[in-house]
Amino acid sequence: MGKLTATKVRALSEPGQYSDGEGLFSERNGQESGRWLLRVQSGGWRRDIGLGSLQAVSLADAREAALLIRKKIAQGIDPVAERKQERQVIPTLRKRPLTAA
Repeated sequence: MGKLTATKVRALSEPGQYSDGEGLFSERNGQESGRWLLRVQSGGWRRDIGLGSLQAVSLADAREAALLIRKKIAQGIDPVAERKQERQVIPTLRKRPLTAA
């Protein structure tokens, strides 16, 4: 069980990092802005993975996303590379129907 509660997350106003445990952090930049970060170590490298803004992602969703990322790392999958590949747009040539002129 994490150290943070949904009520505590909403009440945070001071800038800083607040740990929920197991590498999950709430990072406050100001009273209205902040983000969720997951700090993991894989292949000898430490990596901070963004999980979304505090306004868009709830504590429960951040915990669930962190769990999924940890599972992928345990399987040898790089979640950051996977995310980049999903966002990559591959240009294609679309065939247009021929029209009689």
